[in-house]
Amino acid sequence: MQTHSSAFTMATLHIEGGPRNLLQALGLATVTLFLSGAWPFVYSEVTEVKNVSPSHKSRFPSVCPAEFQGKCLCGEVPYGPEGKLTYVTNCTNTNFHDAVMLKELPLETEVLIFTGNRIPDLPFNVFGTAAMYNRLNTIDMSNNHIQSIKGKTFHHVKFVKKLVLNDNDLYIVSKDRHSRMFSNFNHLDELHLKNAFTEKVASSDYLNNLEDVLQKSQLDNLRILNLEQNELSSILNGNFFCSMPSLTEIYVGGNRMTDFRFNSTCLPRLELVDLSRNEISCLKNSTIHLLDAVPGLEVNLTGNPFECDCHLTDMYRWLATTKTRVTDKERLQCVNRFHPQNVWKLIKHVTLYDLECPLKKTDFHDHLSAAYVVMVLIIVICMIMVSLLVYRHRQAIYVFARSWFQPIRNKMKYSSLDKREAEMEV
Repeated sequence: MQTHSSAFTMATLHIEGGPRNLLQALGLATVTLFLSGAWPFVYSEVTEVKNVSPSHKSRFPSVCPAEFQGKCLCGEVPYGPEGKLTYVTNCTNTNFHDAVMLKELPLETEVLIFTGNRIPDLPFNVFGTAAMYNRLNTIDMSNNHIQSIKGKTFHHVKFVKKLVLNDNDLYIVSKDRHSRMFSNFNHLDELHLKNAFTEKVASSDYLNNLEDVLQKSQLDNLRILNLEQNELSSILNGNFFCSMPSLTEIYVGGNRMTDFRFNSTCLPRLELVDLSRNEISCLKNSTIHLLDAVPGLEVNLTGNPFECDCHLTDMYRWLATTKTRVTDKERLQCVNRFHPQNVWKLIKHVTLYDLECPLKKTDFHDHLSAAYVVMVLIIVICMIMVSLLVYRHRQAIYVFARSWFQPIRNKMKYSSLDKREAEMEV
């Protein structure tokens, strides 16, 4: 308060010199107030981390250790939906080609944003081996062209709750698979792997390895799993998610799935399944039963190319009666159908009688071919039965045939004798 009053006293003295000195007086007061107010803030930032080793300590807010080459920002900023003051180390689009500077990550870091770099292989102990990052709760390493994460890459991250690896080029096949790459995240709550895997390997080839990685990482506390935009065509193993029993939200949107399988009995806390923007033309009965088996579940089906024909009948009835919450159910649309008037029509505006399938020419030929096959089979069976009857009653048939043909033979014999006698008389 003494500094503030002296600032205003100095301003008053200058004002007494006349209006010409008014601006100078105000400027002097402002500078004095800034120095008196800002310096304690800077001092507090320095003294707050006085127990941190010099190599990890930032001298002023927004200044990172020298190893970050002046490309990053370190300090407390409003962060998250509530704008809470959070210590963030932000290296966005810094184009680093290695991650060696992360060994000197400020210990007070709560959120690490390390994106827009080109680091194919994350090294062992990316945060070093000595430092303990007890405040670190979020790591975002999106869009770094990461291809390999070793089993010992992440150490001292047991308090991290959110890991984001979106938009990378991960290989998790053969020698490039490290099944315990997430095993040190003891309290991981969210794992984001959107568009995280290389497109050079088919999803069917790495999906089993991904299941092995998730299982051996022991993510018992994981609540949110994001696998969007990974070219997944199907998840054939219904137990794929069972190694993560705390899951409440599963995101598999933006893939190429035509159906979805999961074991609801091993996911007692499941609340949301996002299947949006896939290639689902209709939900199968087996999938419908799985969804209905989870109380209070919400499922997102928006952006799928539903075919409003006879194959949609079961799903159509399910949408009208299910207790499962279907996201934006009123906005689900028909894309392909038998009746042209159903195209781009909302499913809720389609009647059950409109869900018909055309009789294709191939179907007609199939029916015709089937009729021919049945007819031939009937003829063959009849011939076999007649042959068996003939063989069984061959003696009776022989006697009957002989008794029936004998008079004819006798008549023919007598006719031949009469003809011979007539010739002899001539």
